[in-house]
Amino acid sequence: MENTLYSLTEQMSSIEAALEENGGELTPELEEMWQETSESLATKVDNYNALIIKLDGYSDNLAKEIKRLQALKKTTDNSLKRVKEHII
Repeated sequence: MENTLYSLTEQMSSIEAALEENGGELTPELEEMWQETSESLATKVDNYNALIIKLDGYSDNLAKEIKRLQALKKTTDNSLKRVKEHII
């Protein structure tokens, strides 16, 4: 099974349900499943957080570039206007 965030969450729910059925007894099998699933879940969440940080930085850089290009366009438009007025 693929380790998606959804599947890992479902696995944790299954482990919790099995614990309830066992009266709270943590068998070696359940403990191993819990350990593996919690580690995979933590890794998955860390990877998502890293992606969020990367995309947030990229978005900020794009916003700065948009502002820079808008200022450049304004300067170019003003130069064009002055050149046309000079000709007239």
